[in-house]
Amino acid sequence: MNWQPIETCPMDGKPMDVWSKEHGRCVDMVRIEHNGDKSNVYWSAVEAGYTCVRTPSHWMRVRPPNATGMTGKCVKCGKNVKLGTDGACTRR
Repeated sequence: MNWQPIETCPMDGKPMDVWSKEHGRCVDMVRIEHNGDKSNVYWSAVEAGYTCVRTPSHWMRVRPPNATGMTGKCVKCGKNVKLGTDGACTRR
């Protein structure tokens, strides 16, 4: 499970984690097209009430329960490293 550019995210309706500069890591999000308009897209949390992210830069499938020590490409430095829950290096 690595962070991928948001342009490559699947549009299958399954939850995923997204990363945005404004909000950091947002978990269990689904992509929504407002009124079916592909130019008016936002991401909403599956179970956390009203949460809306308009400009995520990366996505990742939801990690399995109790997963720890994920590795992937850091959204800040671009290196393949152990990631924290914010999608950035744990060795700061």
